Amino acid sequence: PAAVPAGDLLVAVADGRILTVGEEPAPVDGPLGEPGPYRSVAISLTGPRGAAVSSDGTAVTTSGLSDGSPAVTTTVGEDMAPPSFDRAGRIWLVDRSGGTGSITVIPPDGEQVDVDAELVEATAVTRLVISADGVRAALVYEVEGVGRLALVLVLPGPDGSLQLGSVRDIPLGDVDGVDV
Repeated sequence: PAAVPAGDLLVAVADGRILTVGEEPAPVDGPLGEPGPYRSVAISLTGPRGAAVSSDGTAVTTSGLSDGSPAVTTTVGEDMAPPSFDRAGRIWLVDRSGGTGSITVIPPDGEQVDVDAELVEATAVTRLVISADGVRAALVYEVEGVGRLALVLVLPGPDGSLQLGSVRDIPLGDVDGVDV
C-alpha cells in the first residue's frame, strides 16, 4: 500500500482536555481543546481531525482541530477503549462492557457500523489498533483473565460491511498483554 504520511502533532489528555505536547503544552484548536472531560484520544493521520472518548467511556466526540470546527458526539457503548483511526478516516472503537468487546466503526460520514467478528463472540477484546492502511488490526483480548495479543485481517464485505478474520495469535510468553 501507498505510505500514509504522518503529521508531527503529538497530543495528550490532561485535566479532561486534549493538549498538544511540546515545549509548552497547550489545548488543541477546536472543540476538543475545551474541557471535556475526556479520558483518551486519537488523531487522524489523513487530516486534522480527532476523536476523544468521554471520561465515563460511553461516548466519542469527533471534531476538526481548528477553531470553528463542529463537534459531533456519538453514544457508542458503556466502556470504550481508546479510539484508533485508519487512513480512510474511519474511527475504530471497542466497547469493553459485557465481556465480549464489540467493535464499531464510525466512518467520516458519521454512520456507525458494527464490525462482524466471530472472535468477539468468544473472547473479551479490550483494545484494538487498526493499521494505517486499514488492512490489519492488532488487538488485545483476554482468556481466563490473561491478556493475549493477536493480529487480524480486515475484510471488506460486498455490501460495504467490515469483518475481522484470519486471526493470528502472537506469543507473549509469560507477559500479560495490556495494550497495543
